[in-house]
Amino acid sequence: MTSSSEQGRVRISLQFRLDRNIDAAGQDVQAAIASTTRRLPKAMPNPPTYSKVDPSALPIFFVSLYSKSLPIYKVDQYARSVLAPQISTLDGVAQVNIIGGAKYAVRIQADPNALAARQMGIDELANAANSTNTNQATGTLNGASKTATMHADGQLTNADAFRARSSPIATAHLSPSGT
Repeated sequence: MTSSSEQGRVRISLQFRLDRNIDAAGQDVQAAIASTTRRLPKAMPNPPTYSKVDPSALPIFFVSLYSKSLPIYKVDQYARSVLAPQISTLDGVAQVNIIGGAKYAVRIQADPNALAARQMGIDELANAANSTNTNQATGTLNGASKTATMHADGQLTNADAFRARSSPIATAHLSPSGT
């Protein structure tokens, strides 16, 4: 077992004996991940995943995406939801990585005086935004060589959507922006 970590990401590589059935080893790894998921921090942006790959293999194909008419977060969403799943199903493809993506984000700009007038703290505003947003993993799909995290299509992508689904806490000034 070896591991490496960087800001917001940890990679653990497991190496098995050659006589070990790789599919059975993958199931054991998935079971171990599932048994620890309840003890992980709830604020993790993505649940742990695993894939069976040769760590010494080098990428052979790079694709760069951009658009003059779409915001970068829409290009990122297309890469994650359409391109990556289709490419990953091709024979011989072990892994698809999206590097340098730009997911959509809503920026909240709160007026401290308005919060004080409502006897609210910034932590209450943050909790309301987190509990209102439905961008949560809804499950996993386990295949012979890959595991995919499934997400419901419920991401709130603008300030009006937050206002419509939230309590008076989120009536502070909200301004969306793509990142």
